[in-house]
Amino acid sequence: MPADRELRESVLENSLFCPDAQAAAKMEKKIAAVRRKGDSLGGVVEIIVSGCPAGLGEPVFDKMDADLAKALMSIGSVKAVEVGDGFVMANLQGSETNDEMTEKGFKTNHAEEYWQV
Repeated sequence: MPADRELRESVLENSLFCPDAQAAAKMEKKIAAVRRKGDSLGGVVEIIVSGCPAGLGEPVFDKMDADLAKALMSIGSVKAVEVGDGFVMANLQGSETNDEMTEKGFKTNHAEEYWQV
């Protein structure tokens, strides 16, 4: 049940911290039904960072995305971390994933568009 990313004002209004109240209600109902059966579910968490200064972290071995991935993977139930278009790009050639530069900056941003856990 994907949530609408644009409804961030309602993120504190449900136990799942979901920005979409309607999606949260469906998720909570599904979780309750599966819990009653003694089972569990997986899920996707999206982290959006805004206002982060460019160049934060070290450029090669101590990048900010590496530090965040390490922290997230330290949570026992986390089994994958995607940065940008990571999982999609894994099936493409390098020439298809390079971010194109223009006079005004990058035309695309496959590397750091969003995080999913």
